[in-house]
Amino acid sequence: MAAEPKLCVRRGLWGSECLNTANDPKTQVGVNFPWFRCGWDFGPPPVTRDASGKAHPWGPRRPWEKYKVKDVDGDEWDQTIDTDLRDLKDLGVKALRWFILADGVNYGMPRWDTAANRWSFDPPSLDRRDLGRESEFVSDLAILLKKVQAAGLQLLPVLISFEFCFRGLDPRGPNNTVKRLDFLSGGRSDTIADAAKRTKFLDKVLTPLLTASKPYQKAIYAWELINEPEWCTQGLGNNRAHMTVTAADMKTFIREGNQRINAAGFKSTVGYAKQKTLLGSTDWRLGETVHQFHYYPRGERLSANPFPAREPCIIGEFAARNPETSRAEQRKDNQPWPDFAGTTSLAQSAQAMFNRLRWIARRGYDAAFVWSVNANSEKDPHTDWSRATRDDIKKYTNGKAKA
Repeated sequence: MAAEPKLCVRRGLWGSECLNTANDPKTQVGVNFPWFRCGWDFGPPPVTRDASGKAHPWGPRRPWEKYKVKDVDGDEWDQTIDTDLRDLKDLGVKALRWFILADGVNYGMPRWDTAANRWSFDPPSLDRRDLGRESEFVSDLAILLKKVQAAGLQLLPVLISFEFCFRGLDPRGPNNTVKRLDFLSGGRSDTIADAAKRTKFLDKVLTPLLTASKPYQKAIYAWELINEPEWCTQGLGNNRAHMTVTAADMKTFIREGNQRINAAGFKSTVGYAKQKTLLGSTDWRLGETVHQFHYYPRGERLSANPFPAREPCIIGEFAARNPETSRAEQRKDNQPWPDFAGTTSLAQSAQAMFNRLRWIARRGYDAAFVWSVNANSEKDPHTDWSRATRDDIKKYTNGKAKA
């Protein structure tokens, strides 16, 4: 049997130390699914209307349930979510993180406010009592949860992502005419910034989804209110045009959302984009029962988990893809992990998924969610769902999810 490769990490400016990994701690391994069709995996598909007004759906509802796959030879066959879940279980994966409303593209349609030159949004209810029927968003989530539970896995559903609050496409044309749009990504920041709409959204959207989750309590890893809120929050993001929500309003939204999740009997979490948001101060610890941040190094070493055992802390995203062999090809947010010795030579063995998981466990984190299974690997510099990645995950877990 081949010897286990050494895990060597930096010590000081020039030194390194190879750790004895015989009794390594183990961390749970999760994956970011994180969508099949970004923004409309749940609920009715968006539509585009032709000149006659006829609606053309973007695709079938629940596009993940059954779909076509082509191999390198062009041969096509049917694939199902049930097969995907069995494959993840076989790798030893514990849970999958999946976006529900994402950017909101199929959830209501904002109205252009000509006086304010911005989108205004009144969040539609998903409550059966208001609709007189079951919402498609609610029933689709229940269908997925039933499948996840049957597969012996858990789901980490993410209610919205930061793009939900982006300004949205400006519809104004020549002479300030407003173009009619069939759909819109973003433009829904009122959901957080307006107190009455925020309450409505939490009561009429989050609560029905939590209620639908209750029959599958064991299949819920945690409920995540928002993915990477920094990018739409004033003072935290790096693009002023997208920062539509004040820090005070975002904190209120997170605090009130976490309260509802906790009261429903689920663990609550928020997917902070940066470790310093969560670990740098206590300002953004707002009642979640599972702490979470995402780790894309940008030159920063991975901090040790500072939370006591009774307060789980997870890494909700980290890149599967190894940095390219040329530094000129690296993106700022997909640099080599600076903790590993040998990163100056971009040693692929040092940066491999197996070593990343071992180091995360060494730093004391309860779980780590790989980015990602389905994000387009050609466009996304972080995704590499290759055989090598999957083999490393299975090697780490020994093909059996940690309880």
